Amino acid sequence: MDYILIDRQKLKALLSESRITILKHLAKRRYTITELAEMLNTTKSNVADHLDKLEETQLVEQIDEGRKWKYYTLTTEGRRVIEGGSIAKPIAILLVSAFLMTIVAFNILTTISESARLAALQQVDSEFSFIPKFDMIVMVTAEMVLAIILIWSILEFVKCRGRI
Repeated sequence: MDYILIDRQKLKALLSESRITILKHLAKRRYTITELAEMLNTTKSNVADHLDKLEETQLVEQIDEGRKWKYYTLTTEGRRVIEGGSIAKPIAILLVSAFLMTIVAFNILTTISESARLAALQQVDSEFSFIPKFDMIVMVTAEMVLAIILIWSILEFVKCRGRI
C-alpha cells in the first residue's frame, strides 16, 4: 500500500479550507497568485500567505521561468495528498473489468448451450414457445448491461491511469 505521511506542519497547513481549495485548483493546472486570488475571491496577499505555508510543507512549488509571472504547481507529494496517493482505484477498476469480462464470457457460453437446449424443447412442445424467447431476451439484456458496465470500467481505468 502506498502511504502518505503527514507531519504536524503539513496537517496544520491542510486544516485551512482556503489551502485545500488552492490545492484542488492546482491539481488541475498551474496558476499565478493573481489567478488564484480571482478564483478564491480574495486578495493576492492572502493567497501569497497561503502559498508560502504550502511551500514550507513542500506541497506546492513555485515555477520561475524567468518571466514576469510566477506560477505555482503541486509537488509530487502535494498531488499524492490531493488525489489519494495510491493506485488502488485503477487496480480495483481493472479487477472489476476482468470479473465482468468473465461473467460476459460465461453468459455467452451459457446462452449458446441454453439456445441449443431450448431449440430441442421447442421441437418437443411448441405450446410454450414464448418462454424460450423470454429467457433469451433476459439473457441478452443482462449481457448488454454487463458489456456497458465493462466498457465504463475500462474507460475509468484509462482515465485514472492517465493521472498517475
